[in-house]
Amino acid sequence: MKYNKYLKYIDKNIKNIPSNSTILLSGGTGGLGSSFLHYLVYLNLNVILLVRNLDLGNKIIEEVKKKFNGSTSKLELIYFDYLDLDSINNALNILKSKHIDYFLNNSGIYHQKIQFIDKFEKTYLVNFLRPVLFINKLLKLNKNIIVLNVGSISYSFTKFDINDIYLSKARNKNKTKYYGLTKYLLMSYSMYLNLKGYDVRLVHPGIASTNLFAKKNKAYPKLFYIFITPLIKLIFMNGFKASLSYLLVLNTSKTSIKYNEWFGPKYLFHSYGYPSKYKLNKKISNINLINEIGSKIDKILEENY
Repeated sequence: MKYNKYLKYIDKNIKNIPSNSTILLSGGTGGLGSSFLHYLVYLNLNVILLVRNLDLGNKIIEEVKKKFNGSTSKLELIYFDYLDLDSINNALNILKSKHIDYFLNNSGIYHQKIQFIDKFEKTYLVNFLRPVLFINKLLKLNKNIIVLNVGSISYSFTKFDINDIYLSKARNKNKTKYYGLTKYLLMSYSMYLNLKGYDVRLVHPGIASTNLFAKKNKAYPKLFYIFITPLIKLIFMNGFKASLSYLLVLNTSKTSIKYNEWFGPKYLFHSYGYPSKYKLNKKISNINLINEIGSKIDKILEENY
């Protein structure tokens, strides 16, 4: 199997996740999510997948079970879509009766056509606002759930305007920067919750060949998919290597993580390599700015949900 060397890395480095843990996982049918699922099953952990496509979810579960047929993992699916508010509330009703140890928010969209749903732009909803809503409600069910939010190194290429909390000025400009700003807000709110005493952690996979670069997204000109996409697959990480960052943050104790630290690859501007822990830059980790952003977001949630 192509990920055998990564299983050896796991055997050596991932030893602190309790064997009876249950991980709630969104985005589990994508390249990174399904790779991560392989590792969770390898470690005999229980997984609840939040998925839009139940047929695809079942197919992936059966595939992983065959590869690790000796695993004691319990796997189940719940229909879930950040663009479908009813699905979020239905999932929360189901989760009331479940014991959850970790939630990994691995969902995200990139370079989408501008579209408004319930007053908010689609990318803003999926990458930031609805995850924040779901996390707040999830923590009300159990304040001890450990939350992992997947950020992006693209946050460092953006300039955030505190007076543009809805990103209305940014969304009609460069779509990569707009994507980075939605992740900036998610990361800022994660630190805000962390400072309030919740265990909310940040992680990113670096640059990997994932569905964000899939041709169906139509993010780039046709020549990009002919020449650049194969180059990305050749040069950068596959989902199995990239998702090791997710395991490392699960494996780390809360007391050894500061609010302004996150987990991701070591090398090439933190875009490639095996995972490590390092600090976010000062432009996003200023406590006064974090609290101001957090308060504004709380107000948006209160007014709309």
